[in-house]
Amino acid sequence: MGKEMRKYTKGKGLKWKKGESSSSNPTTRTYRSAAKGSFFQYKLAQEADTRRPGLASVSAGNNSDSMADSQSHSSRVTVETFKTDVSAWTQCSITSFGRLQSIWSADSKLHREMLAILAAITEVIKERNGQESETEYFAALLTTLDTVESVDSRTAVLSLLGLLIKRVPANVLRKQGAHVMKPLVQMLSDNVQSENNSLMRSVLKILSAVLRVQDTASWKDASTAAVFRTMLSLINHHKPKVRKQCHSSVCSVLKGSDVMTGTQPMAVHPMAVMTANFCIQAIQDSNATKDHSVILHVLGLLKDILADFPEDEMKAAVEAIFDCMQVSSPLVRTVGLKAINGLFIAQPDSSRLSAEVNALIISALYAKKPAEGDTQLVLPWLETTKQAYLNLYRQDQRTFFVHLEKLSADCMKLLLVDRPEIRAASAAVLKEIVTTCLSAVGAQREAYQQHLVPIQKFFQHLEVGLTYQYHLVWNMVLEILTEFYEACGAQASNFTVKSLEKVALLRDSPQFPFTAELDRAFGRAVRKVGAPRVLRIVPLKINVAMTPMDLSRSWMIPLLRDYVQDTELGFFISFFLPLASQLRSKSAMLTAAGEPSEAKSCDILQRQIWSILPGFCTRPTDLVESLRGIAKILGQALDERPDLQLDVMAALRALVLKNMENDVNRTEVAKYAKNYLPRLLQIYTTEATSDGSNQRLAALETVKIYLKITPQETIDELFEKVVEKLNGDESSQFLLQACVDVAAVLLPYVPIAKLDGVLAFCRTAWVSPDATLQKKGYRCFGELLLSDQEALQAYAAGHMDTFKTDFTQAYSETKPPAKAARLRCLSAMVKRSGLTDKSFLKVVFPEIVMCTKEISENARQSAFELVKEVGNILLSDSSRPEEENVAEYFELMLSGLAGTPDGVAASIVALSHAVYEFRDKLRKPMVDMLMDNMNVLLASNTRDIVTAIFGFFKVIFSRMADFELGPHVARLVKSVSGMEENFRRHFRVKIRDLFTVLIRKFGYTMIVELVPESDHKLINNIRKTQEREKRQKKEKRNDKKSIAGDGGGDGGEEDVDRKSRAGAASIGGRSRAETINDILDELASSDEDGGTVDDKRREKKKKGNVYITEEDDEEIVDFTDPKASQKISCMETHILHMLPSLLVLLSV
Repeated sequence: MGKEMRKYTKGKGLKWKKGESSSSNPTTRTYRSAAKGSFFQYKLAQEADTRRPGLASVSAGNNSDSMADSQSHSSRVTVETFKTDVSAWTQCSITSFGRLQSIWSADSKLHREMLAILAAITEVIKERNGQESETEYFAALLTTLDTVESVDSRTAVLSLLGLLIKRVPANVLRKQGAHVMKPLVQMLSDNVQSENNSLMRSVLKILSAVLRVQDTASWKDASTAAVFRTMLSLINHHKPKVRKQCHSSVCSVLKGSDVMTGTQPMAVHPMAVMTANFCIQAIQDSNATKDHSVILHVLGLLKDILADFPEDEMKAAVEAIFDCMQVSSPLVRTVGLKAINGLFIAQPDSSRLSAEVNALIISALYAKKPAEGDTQLVLPWLETTKQAYLNLYRQDQRTFFVHLEKLSADCMKLLLVDRPEIRAASAAVLKEIVTTCLSAVGAQREAYQQHLVPIQKFFQHLEVGLTYQYHLVWNMVLEILTEFYEACGAQASNFTVKSLEKVALLRDSPQFPFTAELDRAFGRAVRKVGAPRVLRIVPLKINVAMTPMDLSRSWMIPLLRDYVQDTELGFFISFFLPLASQLRSKSAMLTAAGEPSEAKSCDILQRQIWSILPGFCTRPTDLVESLRGIAKILGQALDERPDLQLDVMAALRALVLKNMENDVNRTEVAKYAKNYLPRLLQIYTTEATSDGSNQRLAALETVKIYLKITPQETIDELFEKVVEKLNGDESSQFLLQACVDVAAVLLPYVPIAKLDGVLAFCRTAWVSPDATLQKKGYRCFGELLLSDQEALQAYAAGHMDTFKTDFTQAYSETKPPAKAARLRCLSAMVKRSGLTDKSFLKVVFPEIVMCTKEISENARQSAFELVKEVGNILLSDSSRPEEENVAEYFELMLSGLAGTPDGVAASIVALSHAVYEFRDKLRKPMVDMLMDNMNVLLASNTRDIVTAIFGFFKVIFSRMADFELGPHVARLVKSVSGMEENFRRHFRVKIRDLFTVLIRKFGYTMIVELVPESDHKLINNIRKTQEREKRQKKEKRNDKKSIAGDGGGDGGEEDVDRKSRAGAASIGGRSRAETINDILDELASSDEDGGTVDDKRREKKKKGNVYITEEDDEEIVDFTDPKASQKISCMETHILHMLPSLLVLLSV
């Protein structure tokens, strides 16, 4: 932007000076000053707080700006947060009324009346030196209810009682039940036609709470039953909110009363019969008068309480529901189905809903089956029928299977309906029947055989879905078949296996659209039925003698590889091994004949066949008989077939891991350890080609697994050979590295007497100039230190002094790649030593600190963990005061501040982590000393040191309370503002972040007074950014509230709990969400570019798009043509073609 930009205003306008076009504080401040003086003044928020009644008393005592007082600005804000408008009018401390604050609305007359009454009652209780218990407030509110006369006051008192009633002790409510219920019932009768929803709902809440605590004797009293009957009569009230509250109250009484949930619960609530008779009568009367609204209200109640009725009343209620479903109203029929669905979801016991009654309900549901295309009725009918079948299965499996065929037939018919919702619902019903009912039967051989005929009929209906008639829903049918194969495939019935032939024919058809679903179903059948039976029904059709071969069934090989398990290993030997051998021979023959493409196909096919082997080795059923027939072949493949080594090693791992619990199979596999382990070690110790690294790693992993079952004599023999190669003079560097890895794997299984040779080599490797050998030496040594075997732990403890000496001496020779492994060993040694050897901690601690600045992330992470571990050890010394332990720990790190620049920077980083981990242990003298040292070092000319210091400030100000750090703010701001210009430019982002933290913690007013005039623009910009973020957050919260509607206070208590948790987590100005990595994430970023996000976004915008114009789609642009540049444009081709027309339009 070389040209001067003109700021157009009235008159001639003003020109921005060069370089100041982005200035937010121009020289002309007429309107800004006026606005600042009248409205946008920062202190206005504090003055507004003093005008609020709830905050006047708090703000009056907070006018002092002195930092000597330990009460900081954020602490005052925390106090003011809890002093809201409600707190200004009442000093009530009982939590039962907390919801009044969460739903508080100053425009609500009811809320203001509630607040006034609550304040008056609280004042009376305090004057009488009460304990402010729930019982006292309950008695006071009852007394107030008798004295108030206006409807508004009575409604407010009842609302307060509704908030309190759940916290009142049950014995109090039980004793005062008659005194409470009588006036409330009268209020219900007097206001039944009123528009006062709040009064009616509050009365219903109180009555239900009182009724729930009544004992059996009270329920026998006619007055109690009359109260319940009065409440029940409001289920048809003309006000929706009253109906909803009545519904909830009736359900809570019938389900949650003490007589139902106590130590000796009743089978049926005393009011269940009366409720059932009321509902039945209401349905019958309304059905006669065609009053559908009453029927809907009663059905909505029955959906929740039908399962709580006795058997006879439940049958009568269900009959009444079916009778009312004969009306033509679809809504009544839908709600009736949902009511019956609620009965089955509740799963009543057989004493209430017997299997016979359940079966009768299923028959009635079929009689009321809606038209197939009626989505509104078919969906609830399917859901209700499904729940009826599931409940019948839980009660009587025999009756369930009698009715199962009809369900499957109807659901398959519904799959043909031209409605996606009905198709999906029908498929879901069948799938859940299979997964819930048939899977349990399929797991038991006797039960499966007992119900084989109905299961076969059920499957025959599913099998029809494979015909072309169901081609639109083949994916759903295949998903159901997948679950059926999973549930019943293990029984391997003939009808199940034969269906696979139809599935295979679909897969062979060209362009089959649901291959993924079909492959999943076929694979599940392979896993459960078994590969031998599947391949007899669906052969591979691979005839090696044919040219070209028929590969139409080659899609089965990947499925066999992924799904085969728990089958016969002998089948692989007898069927697949000869086939693979023939394919290999044919590949060699075709190669010699000059047909490379055909030869490659045969080679790939035989390798795919070998990839099936690990599946056959997963829990084979004939391992003892079959392993000896393939053991030699596997050994030869390891020696001679590099292309098969990965598959063979995967098979060996499966043989070991999947047979650990089978003693016979495990013993059989262990016999071959002496044959396979030398071959595997030979693969690992042989230097691989560019594509052989995977084989080496797989070989070492296979050795680790095989050693779990290897006989001890075989391990000893292998270990002796490894030690011999380690100490041999002819071993190459690669062989030494590989042997160290093998020794580390063998170490946990080796006798103690044979460890000295390996450990001696490890000591030699620590000082080797080869970094890789160093790293492997430390890893091998770490296997000893980190082992959980008692013998190895005892050996390490007995030689720990020698280990420490050798370990310390090898530090100077350690290469950077080996430091992570060395630190892991050091961590184990530190944990073993503990407080018994503080001198060792002090010797190795400088190394730990220096590793916090290593390039390797693993090394840094290990160093940080060691910093924490050393702190835990030193602070656990109970023989000294905690302050001395803390001082000793931090002095270890502070001693590094007198070293080299790299050491100083590393010490500061370690200090940052120590402050983060042990912030609760720090006291004021230690904090003062740390801050003083950092302020001094901030004047350093080394960028690494200053970077680390900014990280330290970010940690300590984010994790510690503001009153502890307040006295240091002035000096810190002065030090930062006094930095040299080149340093300020380099660290401008970090300086801005630091000032942002300070403003958030101590307030804008304090910081702006401390910084020089030159930094005011930066501080003002930070304040504006923070205010904008707050405003945006507030707008988002308001948007969420508006979307939620006036569902009012339903979630008020949850909101209060969430806010209180958030406030508690951030009390004292401490950050609650950041981890140490989050706080220090910017330390790893480059400081050289210094570019902000806006800078990068601005650079990104400068990059334009380039388009190439091609006149002919079949010809590409020749960039060697001198005219090629004419076909490159910044506009798309269609826009270029439109330009002449646009110019004509503009000229007109």
